[in-house]
Amino acid sequence: VRVDVAGMGGVGKSQLVTEYCYRNFPAQYGLVIWLNSESADSLVADYRSLLSDMPMDVDVGGVLDNADMNKSTDEIVGEVKTRLFRSRVPWLLVFDNLEDHDLLNDFVPRGAGVRGHVVVTTRHIETEAVDSHGTLILG
Repeated sequence: VRVDVAGMGGVGKSQLVTEYCYRNFPAQYGLVIWLNSESADSLVADYRSLLSDMPMDVDVGGVLDNADMNKSTDEIVGEVKTRLFRSRVPWLLVFDNLEDHDLLNDFVPRGAGVRGHVVVTTRHIETEAVDSHGTLILG
């Protein structure tokens, strides 16, 4: 399941999603991940940080060590996506302030909708894909 919350800056998109997270954690989601989505670099930095902090029940084997943190960008993103896909914990990924919707293809794990949900806050309305997921337009 993916929902986009779109609107001009300052209308309360992030505040609305924050409230949703508070109301649904931990009853609905065992893991809520808030990602700075202004650029690919900020997403990679957050995924790298997430990998180092990821709880063991989301882990797919082994203990995180320094070698994991020295992985390439593609390896880091792939590892996080794999761990989320294999997770038994229901998760919510929040892509806050997404500028480029194409980044979702690289950063959303397979299984989103089955094991997890995705919420996007953005100033840009993706008109060609509105029918493929829910879009809430504020302001």
